[in-house]
Order: sequence, then C-alpha cells, then structure tokens
Amino acid sequence: SPYYGAGEWYVQDAGSLLADALLDVQPGETVLDLCAAPGGKSTAIAERLGSTGCLVANEPVAGRLDALRFNLARHGSARYV
Repeated sequence: SPYYGAGEWYVQDAGSLLADALLDVQPGETVLDLCAAPGGKSTAIAERLGSTGCLVANEPVAGRLDALRFNLARHGSARYV
C-alpha cells in the first residue's frame, strides 16, 4: 500500500500494542526502548510523544538495526535517537 510505504500506518503485533497501552506515554517524557526492532513499539511511542519528549531506541541485535532505522525514518518523527 502506498500509505504503508509513506509511513501513514504500520502493522503491529499484539505485544507492541500492549506495551504501548501499558506505558501510557505522555508528551514531553523521555522513553527508552531497549529492544526496539523492528520498530512497532518505537513508532507508537514516537506518535504519543508528538512534538516534544525523546525516544531512545536501542537494539542489541545488529542484524535487526536496518529494520528499526527504516521504520523510524518512515514514520517521520525527529524525536528519537
């Protein structure tokens, strides 16, 4: 879908959705995602942060970093490192 390619929506598994709901991230907070790839939780967190706050997206498995980078960039938020 062109909407998926443009970052308008992202398919998440139940675990990502549950983590997002339980965290209840608010704008202005700083959040650390220690196992961030492929990016489902991270993009949901970035969405909740809006134009404030910061997401630190970490991935300890080097082979998964490209997927994380791609999905965060596609999402369009500048509020992550």
